[in-house]
Amino acid sequence: MIFGIIILAIAIFYIYTGVKIIKNNKPVDIADYSHETSDLPWKHSITEGLIEAKKTGKPVFIDFWATWCKNCLAMDATTFKDEKVIKEFDNYVLVKYKAENLKSSPTKEILKHFEIIGLPTYIALAPKK
Repeated sequence: MIFGIIILAIAIFYIYTGVKIIKNNKPVDIADYSHETSDLPWKHSITEGLIEAKKTGKPVFIDFWATWCKNCLAMDATTFKDEKVIKEFDNYVLVKYKAENLKSSPTKEILKHFEIIGLPTYIALAPKK
């Protein structure tokens, strides 16, 4: 009997928490959190980024992201707006690769090349010396 009451109390707690989360859930506006609104100098081509890195001698930082990736959008909204991160990014050529459809070409081949299994993924490539 007591075990049943404990289970019932836990169920009520989780129902209450679930309803509270659903009520406070706000839709994510992709435009607010994507690279289109970023002040960082992102390149949108890995090739373009590698060419610039070769010219400048800077390492390349590649952000693999997609509009459907909530963690990708969260990184854009928080970490990539942090002043310390922005300052550190001055030392890199920045590339944002939009991997919207993971199974289409050339995205599939690029993800396989870098052994990426999920988004977001961040890769830093050092220039050859």
